[in-house]
Amino acid sequence: MRKNTKTRVVIIGAGQAGLAMSYLLKKEKMDHVVLEKKKLGSSWRNQRWDSFHLVTPNWQNQLPGFHYVGDRPDEFMSKNEIINYLELYQAKYSLPIFSNKEVLKVTRNGYQSFEVQTQNKIYHARAVVVATGSFYQPYVGEQSRDLPQTVLQLHSSKYRNARRLPPGSVLVVGSGQSGFQIASELNSSGRKVFLSVGSSYWIPRSYRGKDISYWMTQLGVTDLRKKVLGASSEKIFFSSPIISHRGGGAKRLSLDGVTLLGRFENCIGNRLNFSDNLESSFAESGMFFVHVTRLIDRFIEKQQLKAPESTAVADELLLSLKVPKLTEVDLLKQSISTVIWATGFKPNYSWIDLPVFDQAKTPIYHRGVTQVEGFYFLGLHRLYTLKSGSLFGVGEDAAFILKNIKSYFRVQKIIKTSNRMSCRKNSLVS
Repeated sequence: MRKNTKTRVVIIGAGQAGLAMSYLLKKEKMDHVVLEKKKLGSSWRNQRWDSFHLVTPNWQNQLPGFHYVGDRPDEFMSKNEIINYLELYQAKYSLPIFSNKEVLKVTRNGYQSFEVQTQNKIYHARAVVVATGSFYQPYVGEQSRDLPQTVLQLHSSKYRNARRLPPGSVLVVGSGQSGFQIASELNSSGRKVFLSVGSSYWIPRSYRGKDISYWMTQLGVTDLRKKVLGASSEKIFFSSPIISHRGGGAKRLSLDGVTLLGRFENCIGNRLNFSDNLESSFAESGMFFVHVTRLIDRFIEKQQLKAPESTAVADELLLSLKVPKLTEVDLLKQSISTVIWATGFKPNYSWIDLPVFDQAKTPIYHRGVTQVEGFYFLGLHRLYTLKSGSLFGVGEDAAFILKNIKSYFRVQKIIKTSNRMSCRKNSLVS
């Protein structure tokens, strides 16, 4: 039999979003619990490879009340350092994290209460914040079904290092941050690597004396909101441009020996087929690169800043690099033994029994606030701005939700007081 527990707020998920929300609620002395399916920061522990590093510098690690203060502000945290950062945050503020508490169902129980069901408890809360993040369920395309059973298939979340893979060449499908980093690591380990590129926008790691993250913050790019974007060049910022440690995006990997291919279409027998989209993809990428650097140049000029001249010559030369067209690859001839799907994740909200989704089961919200009063989403990729969900921006999203929770509770209190007064008045009249 499940025990019943009352609390004002239930937070589901103990990643950076859940921790940030918990910190703000505790600062307000608001009773709450954080329920985590596995362990604190589980996506960082279980869905990242051994050599994983953030591509944003340490100074952008700015959870509320816990901004980075170390002596390496311009370096990049490793997987273990990120986990340690989150553990220190939880320990410093004694945040109420309950591990191994998988939420099985969330329902509404009356006008002012939610039921959050776990295996051995039912939490009754006045508000619920879903902070499970965007990296919930690995996504693999239907093309995977066509591959021979002799080929090992892994999602990027299951990849750890080159030593764990069988001998042979590797095909990496997907050229976002994960695909780029994994392809680069495998290539450096001596593997023959093929990289299937969908779109490949990149920006230089540094430009005119500063890390690109500094310029993106100064330009206000990290605060861009998807709904107000107009120009197509600005919309590209929401296409996950590559910011690598070396710069150069996929074309840099080509110079290093990685074979670039277009979008993966299918596998027929032992023949892998790819679309002929590389030329158009790289053309758009070049336009994006020029757009970004010109934005920075104009900002420096307008603000009359002292900055060295452009040093992105190597990156600029890559813009004109011609990549051979290749639309077919033979699995056997190229000895491809492994395919790594760096194709992202998809949400799974089957456990939420509330009218907060559209027909495609996508959450409906404004800055995380849903139409069901007291129910919120936090930590989603680009929930409101480009930095939403990250260690740099999740605190701002959490602060907005806190403000909404406090307002909601005030209204509840007024309604409750009004109802009591009405009951007393009716009792006196009778």
